[in-house]
This record gives sequence, structure tokens and C-alpha cells, in this order.
Amino acid sequence: MGPTSRRVLAAALFVAAAALALTLLPGLSTWLTWRELAQTAQADAASWNRQASPWHWTVRRPEDLVAGRVFGEVRQAMSPDGLVLRSEESTPFEMGLPLARTADLIHAGRLHILMKPESPVAVQLVVRERLDGPAFVSGPVIGATDLALDTPSLSWTADGHPSMAPTRAAMLRLRLQLQPGKSVVFSGASLEPMVPVSPPMPGTPPRTHSLGAWIDAASHLDARQIPWLVPTASLRAENLLHWRDRARDAIPAAIVGSGAPHPGLPGWASQRLAAGLVIFYVLGLIWLWRRQPTRPGLTAGLETAGLLAGPLWLVAGLHFGTADIPLPAVACVAALVFGALLAWRDRHAPYGLRPANGTERWLTPLLLLSVAIVLAIGSGRTWTAPDPLRALSYIAWAFVQQWLLLSLVGRRLHRLLPPAAAMFVTALSFALLHTPNGALMQMCFIGELWWAWCYYRGRSLVPIAVAHAACALILEAALAGGPYLRSLEVSARFFL
Repeated sequence: MGPTSRRVLAAALFVAAAALALTLLPGLSTWLTWRELAQTAQADAASWNRQASPWHWTVRRPEDLVAGRVFGEVRQAMSPDGLVLRSEESTPFEMGLPLARTADLIHAGRLHILMKPESPVAVQLVVRERLDGPAFVSGPVIGATDLALDTPSLSWTADGHPSMAPTRAAMLRLRLQLQPGKSVVFSGASLEPMVPVSPPMPGTPPRTHSLGAWIDAASHLDARQIPWLVPTASLRAENLLHWRDRARDAIPAAIVGSGAPHPGLPGWASQRLAAGLVIFYVLGLIWLWRRQPTRPGLTAGLETAGLLAGPLWLVAGLHFGTADIPLPAVACVAALVFGALLAWRDRHAPYGLRPANGTERWLTPLLLLSVAIVLAIGSGRTWTAPDPLRALSYIAWAFVQQWLLLSLVGRRLHRLLPPAAAMFVTALSFALLHTPNGALMQMCFIGELWWAWCYYRGRSLVPIAVAHAACALILEAALAGGPYLRSLEVSARFFL
């Protein structure tokens, strides 16, 4: 086989590998989203069956409330039992309960308030079904310790006129009134289910009118059961989340997902395993930093793995945006510190940290900006201009990402692999750092292939970081929230 034939074959293999990656990345996104919905559905169903709901609040400090404060003439103090509120006047004071999503007052309409007042307290509820809608106010209920209110049975007014009970709550406030000088210890509240969970209802084929019919069929359950809806597994991740959002918009208590059990370690065992992995990982990075390299290829491979493992654990492991972020975050920070130490050790190498010289080094990375503009114009949607401060901060964040991928990882991959293979692995790593956002992963893979080639030719990071930030901001302004690109969020934040 001659040189020309080998080049043609290498090019064909590269194109085939890139096409395969572009095909598999959305599949990975769909699988992770389906698994997330299934796990959430299983947890929600178990919670409902325990007579609990997704809407519960533990209050120990003002920051646990909306706006981090109580509104009204009241003194606040913290105690192990809850937030101590002492009324200064006879006028009511209000507390907002944070809502991650709209609460369902039909299926979970019993509000259990955990409080210990010194004297009887008058309690009212203030509810908005939509944030821009009218305020529903319940009639006062005189209560003592641990008051339970069935919201459908209360008397309600809206704009001062008698009204039907609200069916949902996009805003939920407690209005309390005490005698002056009296106090109440408020420790939390919860909405409790009033009906059982229905059996899972499989979805219909992925057509818009079918989704509407599917939700309509579930809505016939009304207050008799909490609907459990199972979407079609073959949908794109964006469509799966769109179905979930539509279902919750129609029926806020709806459980969406297959609910198939996923065996895993208990929480305590998982945390201990994660702690052990973090310790092992940090010690491994220290060993890599201190060891004397005798085999450059092996050293480059180990350092590449060390640089990528922490960020991939945090993002692709779906920890960013969850409560269990600390240990993976420690691993990510350790990887960045390790990268900074490697950069300092190799500070005389051409890392591309200086501004680029020459028009070509600036224009070549920015060529993808025209592609982003064409996509944005083709979307036909109204652009939302980014905040200037956000734009500047995004350039800095883009620089950090490209410094990690191109200056540190990419340079080491070039010691191990041919240039085309090194650029491919760099681009694939960049895409995986945007898991599970399938559309964004595809865009990042294509973009990083181009920028890796630009860096291989010019060794200049600044133009690439500027191009990266500009493309991302344009896509966010014009495409985010549309049918193809749900958002620029990654990891667990993509599911919100």
C-alpha cells in the first residue's frame, strides 16, 4: 500500500470514528436520562407509599426560607429544634417555603406544619398557582403544636372574593399571627399525600398529539390516584425531559419514569467507597508528581488519566448539581491543582498562554463562530443577549477548559498517539465533560476537533478560548430552550 492509499485509509477511518462518536453520544445521553428518570420515579413512588411527598422542608435557619428571611415585625433566633420567631407586634408575619417545582395541592393537599408556639397561633396559607397569578389566601386556623391543614377543605379568597381552593402552588407562604412578645419554634413543614399511587401507565409513540392524549388519560385519575407515567424509551434525552415537564405541568404530582429497580450500594457504603477513591486518587496524583519519569510514553498516559479522571467523575458521573458533590468536587480540584503543578514544571514549554500573533491564529479558531451564527439564525427564535459580566466570566471559564484539554491533556496525547488520534481523543474528552447533554456533546465534539487542530498548528490558547466562549454564548442566546438544545447545563443540572 502506497503513501497516498495509507493517507486515504487513515482519513476514512478518522471520518468513520467521528461519525460513530456523533451517533453514540446522543445514545449515551438518552440512556443516562432514561436511567435518571427511572431512579427518580422509583424514589418518588417509594416516598409516596411512605405517606411522604417531594415537597417537604426542614427549617433550622433563615436561609432555609425564601429570600433567607421572615417578612414582618419579628425577631429571629436559631436553635437545635428550629427557627425561633418572637412576634414584636400583633400584625402577622410571613415565611416563604422554597419550591423547586410546582406543588400539587390535589394529590398532596395535606400540609403538616411542625411548630411549637408559646400560645395559640393563627395560621393562614398564601398560595399562587402561577407566579404571575392572583394570591389565594386561606381563612385563619387557630393551632398549637404540629398543625395539619387539609387545603381543599379550607375557606379561600382570591383578590378579596370567595374562591375555590387552589389546585397547585407555584408560591407557598405561611402567614402566622401571635400575641406580642410570644414566640414559636418553627422546624419545618411537609405536604402529605391524600391518595394512593396508580400502577405505571406506559406511554404511546413519540408524537406530540399522543403525548397530549397520554396526559389526558392520566388526568382522568384526578384526585383518586397519583398518576405514574412511563414515556417511550426510544425518545431523545431532550424529548424525555420535555415529556416529564409537560406531564408535571398538567399534573404536578405525576411520577414520570419506568421505575425499574437499579441495584446499587447503600448510601453509607457508597460514601465510604467514594471517600476511599478520593484518597487513592489524590495519593496517585502525588505519586505521579514526585516520580522520576523513566518511560515518557507511560508517564504521559498516566498523567493524562490523572488529569481527566477527576473532572469526568464530577461531571460525567452526574454529581455536579446534587447533594453528594463534595467528594467528586475534591477530586476535580485535585486534578486542576495537579495540572497547575505540571504546567509549572513545564513552564518553559510553549503552552500557548501568551496572546496570539498574526491574523491567521485569530481568524482560524473564530471560523466556527460563523457556523454558530448560521445555526442561531436558522432557529428562527428571538435572541436573548447575555449579561456582559457573564460573557467575561465565560471567557475565563472557556480558557480554563481549553488549558486543561489542549495545553495539558492534548500535549500528552500527542506523545502517545498520531496527531489525528490525539485530536480525536481530546475532542471526545471535551464532549464527555458535557455529559449528559446530548446535543451539546455533539457540538462540543465537532468544535473541539477544530480547535485541537488550530492549537496543534498555532499553539495559542487565547483565540480558542475567545471562540469557544463566543460560540457558546450565541448558542445559549438563540438555541437554548428550543427543541434541539434544551440548555447548556451539564451533569445532574441537565435534568432540572
